[in-house]
Amino acid sequence: MSGRGFLRSAADRLARHAPPSLVRLKRELEGRLPTRLAQSAAVIQAYVDDGDSRCFIGAHNFYSVLLPDVETEAVAELTFRDGRGRVVLRHRERVASHGALMLDVRATFARRGIVSPVGIVELQLTPRHPRDRAYRALGRATAHFFVHYQNDRGAVGETHPLSTAERENIPSGLFTSSQLVSTAGLVALDVIQYNALRSAHRLEHRLVDPSTGVRLTGRTLELGPLGAAISRFTIDEVATVPRFGLVIDDLPSHNAKPVLRRIYENGLYSVSHA
Repeated sequence: MSGRGFLRSAADRLARHAPPSLVRLKRELEGRLPTRLAQSAAVIQAYVDDGDSRCFIGAHNFYSVLLPDVETEAVAELTFRDGRGRVVLRHRERVASHGALMLDVRATFARRGIVSPVGIVELQLTPRHPRDRAYRALGRATAHFFVHYQNDRGAVGETHPLSTAERENIPSGLFTSSQLVSTAGLVALDVIQYNALRSAHRLEHRLVDPSTGVRLTGRTLELGPLGAAISRFTIDEVATVPRFGLVIDDLPSHNAKPVLRRIYENGLYSVSHA
């Protein structure tokens, strides 16, 4: 158990078993002491740097939006992992009050000799003075960022994180996407899947006929802890239907939906959550 987890557990036991007068005293002291801003675990999303697509990470100083009258310089901590979940880069950057950051993944990797076609990026954004009383009204803060995808032929797409890297994450079972993918002009579909678990996870991406539920094709992935991989499907596998859907037999964790990259005959693609 982490240090913060132990403290939360101890506080819960105190609230259940301590005399009411002691609980009131604890709350009064918490109101006076400079307690640290409560934060969720880092948020995560998949990046791609496979020679065709490249990514940019964009994040703004959201504390300045929530508390515009408070001068808040923040520190962004970005952790990049490869497809097997191994850390390949840790990057820290200051973000000015009311400011933002933009990181070119391809250029950053190239400067450091990193080769990683797909993986996950984690972000934590913390004020320089996280014990300042001004942040108490925020409750638990969860960072946010965007991943911008593009290729050299003019295709662009953008997604945001859906999961946090909580140690308590557990698989969430069957997932059926409400999104239907048209086969008109389609060449291939990439299902970019990340694993938000601290343990290995096996799953199957199935493409189905939405009118009958019949399985058209599928791919099985063995994902490492905090790893990522891509299932590539070609038009030949789904050419018998005008559109198809995606089913995943065991999503790695709550809301850990993959990114869909629909590749078209003209070399362009579109990107969205599943």
